[in-house]
Amino acid sequence: MKVIKRFLRRKAARLGLWLIKSGSHLRKEDFIEITDQRIIDPRNKDCPIKVIFDIGANIGQSTLAYHRSFPTALIYSFEPFEENFLKLSSSTKGLPNVKCFQKALSNTSGKLKVFRDQFYESELNSLEPFKQSLLEKSGCASSEVISLLRGDELCRQEKIDFIDILKTDTEGHDISVLEGFSDMLDSKRVGTIIIECGFLDDTTHTPFESVYEFLRSRGMKLAGFYETSHEINGRCRYSNALFHQSLSRN
Repeated sequence: MKVIKRFLRRKAARLGLWLIKSGSHLRKEDFIEITDQRIIDPRNKDCPIKVIFDIGANIGQSTLAYHRSFPTALIYSFEPFEENFLKLSSSTKGLPNVKCFQKALSNTSGKLKVFRDQFYESELNSLEPFKQSLLEKSGCASSEVISLLRGDELCRQEKIDFIDILKTDTEGHDISVLEGFSDMLDSKRVGTIIIECGFLDDTTHTPFESVYEFLRSRGMKLAGFYETSHEINGRCRYSNALFHQSLSRN
């Protein structure tokens, strides 16, 4: 049911609609999405957004939204699973400033055999060992060999000196993704990071505590939470956490 709800929310968002629980008390800011220009660091308001990384791009939902918000930015989209990648490539066809890569960004480079759910929005489609074990035991998952690449290596290949926005949504693999950008992070060449993280007993997403400690130790400051998902009892399940570099870009 949770997977279905998430799927419906994302489908509605692509149409400019929001699905909300009956009786919810909403404020204007509750409708701000992670691709909205207003959440980017106001200290850099005079510096145009030039480079955006969409890691775990799926079929291009966030990539297209970022393109609408920042039409002149160069967007690098990463999706390792072949079926999703083909849809991503199709949905961004004709956009010259969007570059799609059939790769998984991680803390190592190479090849990896993985299992994947047939449902493209499934939260089980992750490189995390626990989810891979569940898929393998399910008996209804397909397998494929994907390419892994460190973010620092990709930046050297593409001659990228600074990433204005780095968004990662990899269903629990996000710390490994960030570890692959160690050189970029240590040299403060990432301005804004948006990362999906979980709270309390959520086992699907990267724990917020791990994300916070990792980024805080590298000079990133927590700026807020967006698109938060709640349990039936009102408790937060997961959210998109926004971090800014503590030093503004020159």
